[in-house]
Amino acid sequence: MSPRILRFLVLELALVAALPCSTLSASTVTQTDRWSTAGGAWDDTYQSQWTTNNTLRPDADADFGATLRASVRPAPSGLAPTGGLYDTFYYTFFTTPAFSLSAGNVLDGLETITFEFSYGAGLTSVESIGLALNYNAANNNLAPSSFSTGSSQTISTVFGNQTFTRYSFTWIVGGFGETDAFTLNWALGSHNAFNGVALVQTAASSAVPEPASFAVLAGLGALTLGASRRRRAR
Repeated sequence: MSPRILRFLVLELALVAALPCSTLSASTVTQTDRWSTAGGAWDDTYQSQWTTNNTLRPDADADFGATLRASVRPAPSGLAPTGGLYDTFYYTFFTTPAFSLSAGNVLDGLETITFEFSYGAGLTSVESIGLALNYNAANNNLAPSSFSTGSSQTISTVFGNQTFTRYSFTWIVGGFGETDAFTLNWALGSHNAFNGVALVQTAASSAVPEPASFAVLAGLGALTLGASRRRRAR
């Protein structure tokens, strides 16, 4: 390679390295398991899962292998003192169950884990449910990195009108290393209700140049190619 072409290549690499961060875009990949309240996991057809093995899989169109489990076997819907499904929500009634949400399909390069659910006004505050993440052998019983409150909705239930508020909890796990599975745990006291659970995994894909960056690279490549052709012509 001639010194002239080598200089062009060095210049090209230097300009690429000097491109501002704004010219690079890091797209994200998300994976969501969702237990919806309309025609999904809370529909009557799913109740047999709860009452036979204490577990509930997410909606069929959002099933990436996560499982929601209750420590107390829920009863079929109706006024059951052991708690269970009541149309569009889960009510603990006189029990104090612990819950676990286990994910066995983990995104490569996982950056954040977000747990969302709609919580009904009850005897236990949402801040005291003990929500914790067990990520891998070195990172267990982790409190959320952030917490936010969303919109509220009042629905008619067998217990009268009840307000459900949307809550979101996020863990930043990018520095925790790899894991094949993780589990979220929480507990509710008696006379508490929830529905609309979602588990969202987010991973960052490789950064790619923006269109403007491609134009710079293409121009530099053309200069290098032109210099090479002129040298061969001589």
